[in-house]
Amino acid sequence: MTIEEFRESLKKKKGFMHVLNYMMSIAVILTGLIMILTFGIADSSPFEGFRNLALLSFSALILLGLLGLYALSKKYRLTYLSNNLAKQENIVLINRVYSKLAISDESPGNDHIRFTIKYGGWNLKLEIHLFADIHLIAIYVEGKEYGDKAIDIRASDKLSKKITGMIEKQAFVSRVESSYIE
Repeated sequence: MTIEEFRESLKKKKGFMHVLNYMMSIAVILTGLIMILTFGIADSSPFEGFRNLALLSFSALILLGLLGLYALSKKYRLTYLSNNLAKQENIVLINRVYSKLAISDESPGNDHIRFTIKYGGWNLKLEIHLFADIHLIAIYVEGKEYGDKAIDIRASDKLSKKITGMIEKQAFVSRVESSYIE
């Protein structure tokens, strides 16, 4: 398998739920803005005694919507680790990562490993793809707990950075870069 074939295999159709998540994030931002403008600027409001608390709460809505937009923009990130190792040495590296993260003791041994683990305090299911090639390791992590119905807020990003750190400890990585799967 080549890196282009690996990248193609990860492409997913961004369906209605993806668009709906964007719309919900924008709606939360707009709701927060409307509430701030309506109750924050008005001379008399139902929150007169709690004006600062109300403004803080509506500001939190805006921040929540912005966090949702940020998380959606980072959803399909593929991380590349460049090194000076041969393909077989990179396969050994990804097998070590697999054996540390996966429940199973067996190592698949091929250049593309795909497995699912539970991660974090909420036991979010994350699907991990590791790919080894000459002078290159690619990492892709995606939240699978709710499919495309929920926004994975940074859990996949944190695990991807953890895996990157695990590989950097075992081999000299000359360059780390990311690209987004369209």
